Amino acid sequence: MNKMDIPIDKLKEHPLNNSLFQYDKRDTGDFLALKGDIKEKGIKTELHITKDFVVLCGHQRLKAAKELDMKTVPCKIIKEVDTLEKQEEYIIKDNLLRRHLSTQQRYLLFARLSELYEIGRGRKPGEKYKDLKGIKVIPSNKDSVLEKTAMEIGVGRATIARARAYTEAIKQNPDLIGKGVSEVMNYGKPEESEEEELEREWQDLLSTIKNIRYNSKYKQYAKEVYQHLKILLKE
Repeated sequence: MNKMDIPIDKLKEHPLNNSLFQYDKRDTGDFLALKGDIKEKGIKTELHITKDFVVLCGHQRLKAAKELDMKTVPCKIIKEVDTLEKQEEYIIKDNLLRRHLSTQQRYLLFARLSELYEIGRGRKPGEKYKDLKGIKVIPSNKDSVLEKTAMEIGVGRATIARARAYTEAIKQNPDLIGKGVSEVMNYGKPEESEEEELEREWQDLLSTIKNIRYNSKYKQYAKEVYQHLKILLKE
């Protein structure tokens, strides 16, 4: 990765940014706070860009810099994203880590990432691959696209399946856009019993804990889970 100051007029927004975050209704106050911080302290975290000066992450920082009439911004060139699929994967993962997203927004990104891992698109299920920090992750042959996606982002397989179902539901019925996940998932269905909801959440929790060991970025949470379990067992 190469770091340098790049003239703002050379940078281009990624065309995927608006489509991926079309439901992202971020508070105007958040942007004004970011802008004020940049005015006072400058940009401390580099924008990530392609070798062609297309912004992968940092669109809000770029917008603030333009409004503040800055001439250059610090950037980091990401060389590993030489295809549109890899760029989309990078944008999704980065924003899942950085953004304060609603459950609905996260589900849309989970679903889109899993679509990139379908056979014939992105990487194929079962092959060796690396996460963005170069950590090798080797799924077994039985791992599905859902499991692969779950391992990459540190959530449960059931969460990815639910995200896919949620995304399909709002595609089929756009009137559901903006409604809560549970409302969308239960639309036109009998209400889920308390026991069924508990079992689903429990299975998802087990899957999430299992996947922590596949991705180094999420191992920090293992100790926190362990501490909660110790407290629970003492009660």
